[in-house]
Amino acid sequence: MNWDIVFEIIGYVASAIVLVSFFMSSIVKLRWISATGSLIFAVYALLIKSYPTAFMNFSIVAINLYYLIRMLKKVEIFTALPTDLKSRYLRRFIMFYGSDIQRYFPDFALEETGADLALFVHCDMTTACLFIGKNEGNGILRADLDYTTPAYRDMRVAKYLYAYLKQEGYTKFLVSHATPVHVAYLMRMGFVKEGAGFVKEIK
Repeated sequence: MNWDIVFEIIGYVASAIVLVSFFMSSIVKLRWISATGSLIFAVYALLIKSYPTAFMNFSIVAINLYYLIRMLKKVEIFTALPTDLKSRYLRRFIMFYGSDIQRYFPDFALEETGADLALFVHCDMTTACLFIGKNEGNGILRADLDYTTPAYRDMRVAKYLYAYLKQEGYTKFLVSHATPVHVAYLMRMGFVKEGAGFVKEIK
């Protein structure tokens, strides 16, 4: 076996992982992936006896783990704030995140939803999510827009949102259709495919 080629492959893999980390919008994901890539890079550096490079990457791993532990220990306060569908802030929010919203909800048009419920979820008073839906009665809520800003896409907001809606008396959530990129989120949240849409029931 040609170990030089093996070591080179390890180096390329480590570099690729570190590069991928910079595409993460979530700081938590960025640090986890960066730490993983740096750890592999440090091992690679030891294999080729580049000790300064190994030291630097082990240091990056330590720094990432330090901030990850701080983030995990931090107590975040989530707050759901119902808002008017005609709110100027709501409309400005939709306009500001318009292109990203269209990526996940290409058919969403506020004036055409027939929605009667809108609420923001704030994390430490920073807007993290906008939910717009329709109360269908009997504890059923149709979700027309469930948009989370890029920095909070690690399920924390989603878990809080659906726990809050459950406390408000909703036991069944409907999504009429979803793009492939949104389907992954729905599955992680416990939705199941039903006809052309998705359903999540809470007993």
